[in-house]
Amino acid sequence: MGEQFIEEMHKLSEKGGGQKIEQYRQELETAEKWIAEIDNVIMKLFEQNALGKITDERFEKTSSAYENKQKELTQKRNDLKAKIRAQEKKTQSTNQFLETIRKYESVTELNRSMLVELIDSIYVYQAEETGRERKQKVEINYRFLAGSQCGIA
Repeated sequence: MGEQFIEEMHKLSEKGGGQKIEQYRQELETAEKWIAEIDNVIMKLFEQNALGKITDERFEKTSSAYENKQKELTQKRNDLKAKIRAQEKKTQSTNQFLETIRKYESVTELNRSMLVELIDSIYVYQAEETGRERKQKVEINYRFLAGSQCGIA
């Protein structure tokens, strides 16, 4: 049962991460095509201006608009590259975590080396007493899974 769970989680991680990465790559390819196309358009505008076919004012307005659009696309391209790297890292970390978990699937008792390998940090908060009940929040941050935690009350 544990092996099947880990395999399913591995597949979900790869599938979800792969879909996002593919989407980002498609958007990146589109942005890069537009950036190249705008370069061509600006060159043609320059040629038209040099030949006297369009006025200097028209050239300035049009080329300025295209250059602004190109700056936006360049920023989008950089953002998409960062998203791709982050998603690849997240998928890799999840897979690494699942591989580590696989080693301990039949363990009945935790030891220090297991905890060091699996857990990044544990925060134990001040206990709160309400009548006869006592509640205490415990936060566990796992290695490899950035931003993941398990809260226990």
